[in-house]
Amino acid sequence: MLDKSLLEPLSSQSGDFGIVFEQGQNRVCLNQNKSLVAASVIKLWVMLAAFQAFCDGKLCPDDEYVLSAGDKVPSCGALTYLT
Repeated sequence: MLDKSLLEPLSSQSGDFGIVFEQGQNRVCLNQNKSLVAASVIKLWVMLAAFQAFCDGKLCPDDEYVLSAGDKVPSCGALTYLT
C-alpha cells in the first residue's frame, strides 16, 4: 500500500513539478493540480525503459550510468508550443 511518506523527500525540493504514485486503487500525489509547461517529457519514457530493465534484471538500480555525448540529442522544444 502506498503511503504519503513517499512524498516527504520531494516536498522540500525547489522548482515546479508534480508527481503521482499509483498502485492499484491507491494514489499519493504532490502538486497534482498545478499547471506546468511541458519540458523534456522524453525523460518519462527513458525512466519507464529503465524501470522495465530493472524488473527484467537487465539493469541494477544501484549501478551508475554516465551519459556520453552520443546518448544525447538536441531538444526541439516543440511541446512548449502546444496548448
